[in-house]
Amino acid sequence: MEKVRFDFERVFNDVVGQYGIGRDELESTLDKLVDCYRDLVRRHEENELGFMKLPYENFSHLERIASIMRERYSQLILVGIGGSSLGVEAVLNAIFYRQNSNFVVFDNVDPIKFDRLIRHIDFVNACIVVVSKSGTTLETIANFNLIYRIFENVFKEDFSDRIVVITDPVKGPLRKFALSKGLKCFDVPPNVGGRFSVLSAVGIFPFYFMGLDVDSMLKGAKSAITELEGVNKKHPSFMLAAIYYLLYKKGMNINVYMTYIESMEKFVDWFRQLWAESLGKDGKGQTPVKAIGTVDQHSQIQLYNDGPRDKVVTFIVPERSLVDFTIRDPLLEDFKYLNGKSLGNILVASYEGTRDAMTERGIPNATLYLSNIDEEVFGYLFMVYEIAVALSGYLYGVNPFDQPGVERGKEITRSRLSI
Repeated sequence: MEKVRFDFERVFNDVVGQYGIGRDELESTLDKLVDCYRDLVRRHEENELGFMKLPYENFSHLERIASIMRERYSQLILVGIGGSSLGVEAVLNAIFYRQNSNFVVFDNVDPIKFDRLIRHIDFVNACIVVVSKSGTTLETIANFNLIYRIFENVFKEDFSDRIVVITDPVKGPLRKFALSKGLKCFDVPPNVGGRFSVLSAVGIFPFYFMGLDVDSMLKGAKSAITELEGVNKKHPSFMLAAIYYLLYKKGMNINVYMTYIESMEKFVDWFRQLWAESLGKDGKGQTPVKAIGTVDQHSQIQLYNDGPRDKVVTFIVPERSLVDFTIRDPLLEDFKYLNGKSLGNILVASYEGTRDAMTERGIPNATLYLSNIDEEVFGYLFMVYEIAVALSGYLYGVNPFDQPGVERGKEITRSRLSI
């Protein structure tokens, strides 16, 4: 993928010293991943897993319904949380970063947030997409319940054509409700986990509704898979899985993603869930942390540079600026050196200064360079990281597709609300 470039050079011990990894040990780990990847493909061929098949699905039915609804309504209300919303937010927040997107997400059950969001809804022009794979997600059902009742009071008539439900294909209370009300209902494939579902109806329908180039997104995802044909060990999915695992074994149990493209902040949120929920099991796993450059150079970098040596840092950096602003005739004498420099120049110099300072201190770091932020890039990145975390599961010896540590908290929450 020409628009995406990874640089892993600063994770090696011949560059950063004792906290880096050896090139030989990386090579041997990549060799192990060859068989792991073949097993991953086999599991897809046997329909045990399904996320790598999603880019090849026919989504024309979603396109058709989304197109009809887009002609009628201009505002999208997405009700969902975690894997049901983060991937959609990652794409829409980035692509519509410089404009009002008419896109509202109800995820948390913070009543103050709910009050703020509901005030921004143009009810006459709004439609609702409610997403829960199980159909039992407490926050989603609670928010949907409130919004549905508000719509009842606003319209005083049938508004079922404004609602799309995306859930399990056969079971769950949300599907039962959708059928009883005659709502449009689309499926989350049973063999695709929620945090791997962005390229299913979960994301594809909202993307169509918002007018995105879904074909390009699926093309990007396909290219991430085709680049692996013949089992290319230098593929980003292989490299990410192997490098992060080897650094974890050396004590780097915190995985920092520091984006110098602020519109990619929600992508980092999506990555955090994918990495944490997939690998944090049996006492194992890296803790993913989000940082924003240059903002967090003034809040977190002190810790990263002079604190415990337990972190690997990955930067997300623009190859070029799509828009820029140049400083002319600096106001302050001490900053004459900024004359003719742009904000983009300052951003890149700040990244390079942070990167090089970390390298000097022996902190392993990698960089993801993006020359564009579009649908094809997101499709590619989603698939690269999903394959990477699946491969990491083999290395950690955990099942990256379940989340048993979440369930007990849900049980306690339900029991307290039932009193």
